[in-house]
Amino acid sequence: VFAYAIALLAVAFQMRSIIAALSPVLPDLTAELGLSEALAGASGTLPVLCFGVFALLAPRLLRRIGADRIVLLGLVALAAGLALRSMLGAFGMFAGTLVSGAAISITLVALPSIIKREYGTRAGPVMGFYSMSLCLGAAAGAVNGLCVAYLRLQPIVTTYATSFLFSGVALAVLPRPGGALPRALTTFYRSAPLG
Repeated sequence: VFAYAIALLAVAFQMRSIIAALSPVLPDLTAELGLSEALAGASGTLPVLCFGVFALLAPRLLRRIGADRIVLLGLVALAAGLALRSMLGAFGMFAGTLVSGAAISITLVALPSIIKREYGTRAGPVMGFYSMSLCLGAAAGAVNGLCVAYLRLQPIVTTYATSFLFSGVALAVLPRPGGALPRALTTFYRSAPLG
């Protein structure tokens, strides 16, 4: 049950980072792709529109294929959208943003239903962790975008640096690398919120 919760939180973490990473790099992206101000603004608006439009399709998909499959397909579509976003110039950016926005929207509707199904009356605290994971993902995306825009680091470098930062935090929690978690954390994570 604990591993399942961690997997759900990891999925949630990925859902907002691509949106938050766009704003800091938008001026460079606008110049590189030759976008007008209206198209540059649309690039930030498109994911939000996707949230509203595609979330309406999610309940029907939930009934038809199930929440677990939606999350799997959503992650595949998100990866495809991100790949497309980095290719084919302005068209690829908008098409990839549309695919990614649709994937995020539908996946974000499915995740709470999985949490409710798996945790029942204990879903409240897990939903709190889910919300926290969404916020942390957005913060990580914003940090990556700022590092690319203002420190002029390559995007892959900032992605790995963020990954190593979170790994470092995890290692800092451990009393020694490879050792056991402190008893307080073990007790907390094995308590009622996560089963």
